[in-house]
Amino acid sequence: MFDETRQSLEKLGLPKGDLYELTTSGKTFPDGAHFRIEVPTINSFEAFKALLDRAAELGVTINRIDETYGIFRHTLGELRDYCALAKERGVAVNFSVGPRAPYDTGATVHTSQGVRIAYRLRGKLCARWKTSSGPYRSDAAASSSMTKACCGSSTR
Repeated sequence: MFDETRQSLEKLGLPKGDLYELTTSGKTFPDGAHFRIEVPTINSFEAFKALLDRAAELGVTINRIDETYGIFRHTLGELRDYCALAKERGVAVNFSVGPRAPYDTGATVHTSQGVRIAYRLRGKLCARWKTSSGPYRSDAAASSSMTKACCGSSTR
């Protein structure tokens, strides 16, 4: 079924499949773990909590969860809930900047050519507003600092 794919990989000088004969790496994370589990695209606190509850039921350690909805789209209360639960469960949470171009003030993203800008930050003002401690900083940006302090220190 995958013969053509394996042949293509071999032509590129890549292995045709898994190399089970390789020795196991002796490298580990500082706590001795050999791997980490990161879950992408959790967009609500309810999904975040459900994921952590189910992982606990199954005995699976999740080390980091990526929230991709965008930190600017959550209330301070929601961000505090994320942080409290992350701290309680020993999991790091990575908040995306968001929202990006589709929620920006311009209509460029809705044009046939503008769709290519997708989820990139646009313009110096937009990037500065989302990242600086200068005069364009919003309450949501300030909450980003709070989430870093609350959630970013987990090393599990």
